[in-house]
Amino acid sequence: MTNIFEEIRNTVEGVVGTYLMDMNGDMIAHDVPTLFEDELIQSSSDMYQLIDIVRSKLPITSLDVKADQGYIQLAISGSYILGTFASKHADESLLKLIVKKAVNAVKPEDVEAMKAKALAPEVPVATAPAPTPLPEQEVPVATAPTPTPASTGEAAPLAQPGTGDVDDGVRVALCQAVKGKVKIMYGDKRAEAIVTEAFQQVGAKRDTRNAQELKSVFDILACGIMAKMLGPKKAKKFLDDLYTQHGLK
Repeated sequence: MTNIFEEIRNTVEGVVGTYLMDMNGDMIAHDVPTLFEDELIQSSSDMYQLIDIVRSKLPITSLDVKADQGYIQLAISGSYILGTFASKHADESLLKLIVKKAVNAVKPEDVEAMKAKALAPEVPVATAPAPTPLPEQEVPVATAPTPTPASTGEAAPLAQPGTGDVDDGVRVALCQAVKGKVKIMYGDKRAEAIVTEAFQQVGAKRDTRNAQELKSVFDILACGIMAKMLGPKKAKKFLDDLYTQHGLK
């Protein structure tokens, strides 16, 4: 299933997440940002009920639900429903074609294997016995040589690329550009929550000017939410271009 999800996300720009459920409404697998897992459970349940109502009146193989910020596309084949969340900027016709192809590629044996794996009890991992501590020995502590004072007029050492502080205007421009890209997909409130979560993961303040902390935050977003939006290669190129523009390479 992972390969099917990746193919959809990498083929069509603007895909937020994808999920597979059976005709009983039970979730089998999904690929959505952690931030939206709870919403996925609610919305997928609603979509299943909608499909159930429509199918009671006429046979269907697909269903499109449009909203202000994007749309949900559902494809039905045999015993499975493949749902995809996409932004309003995604190519609707291409996505419909890809989702239909993907759901027809789902094999019952793969689904059963996935269910069995999810239900299998965890096998405890054997840990090696703790090593017997050796008798304490006094270890000589090496002392650093006394630094030689720099002569008058000597240039200070340069910081390594990507370290040190950036100008506050650069910090604001970087953050606005990255958040703006996420905002296109999720809107202002959700984009703010996503960016805030990335800063928290790094342990950095929102107003940090430390270049390494900022790059760590942006890397989290590029490898996660932005990779799902643009694909990994385009997300990386977006950041590389942004760093080059602001002298942060």
